[in-house]
Amino acid sequence: MHDGFRTLLDTSMCHDAWLKHMVRKLPGSVSLVSTFPGLLVSDIMNITFPGWLIPILKIVMWPLADTQRTMGIHHASILAAPIINSNRVSCWVSPLLEAHETNAITNVEKLGKWTYEWLEELIESKKARRPNKHA
Repeated sequence: MHDGFRTLLDTSMCHDAWLKHMVRKLPGSVSLVSTFPGLLVSDIMNITFPGWLIPILKIVMWPLADTQRTMGIHHASILAAPIINSNRVSCWVSPLLEAHETNAITNVEKLGKWTYEWLEELIESKKARRPNKHA
């Protein structure tokens, strides 16, 4: 399996594990849905990445990314999918145009907790390295 595709699958599972952990912290009336691959080509790239990188990202993302219109159609389909009402955490698989349960490995509570804690530490380390603009 190509390393890039493997990384995409690994991050998808970590994302689902994080969602499973987060849903335990939320009221029972709340459901969470992830979208795979969930890439959207939008104007936010213009403020997130250097200008010279934007054309390259658009070319690289094109085979996997959705337009805003397509993403909107997916979201309407997600809201209408029967599995969404039966599971608090689901995954919308864009290429298949259907909702699925998340990977069974994401049901391991320790994995979700570890993913959550690792991401929190990552955020804190990034904050610590960022120069304080107000100092």
